[in-house]
Amino acid sequence: MVVLQPGEIAAHPEQQRYFKVVATLEEVGRYETTRSGYLAAFQHWPDVDSVLIGLGNCCSRLGRLDEAENAYRNLVAQSPDQEGYNLAHTLAKQGQYEEALAVLDQGLVLVDSLGDS
Repeated sequence: MVVLQPGEIAAHPEQQRYFKVVATLEEVGRYETTRSGYLAAFQHWPDVDSVLIGLGNCCSRLGRLDEAENAYRNLVAQSPDQEGYNLAHTLAKQGQYEEALAVLDQGLVLVDSLGDS
């Protein structure tokens, strides 16, 4: 058995199993440890949307709004089909109302374009 410190990741991790452990830590309110887990996951699986969503949500709970904003911006850039609500909410919490509204408008345009398909 190998014991890892928060933020460390095994050499050959099983993605589903790893995410389950991180989600459990989040459920019990271990947000700093959860944040470390998501940061490590991002280094290992940068293209997985749920890593960025989890990291952003966790950072938001911790009041690390700049980090949450960065995670959500990366998510929207990586997956343009994401609606951007979390990014808009985080921007609004920081007083950036005009940019938050612009992000929401972009999401509405996206939803409209998907409806036309």
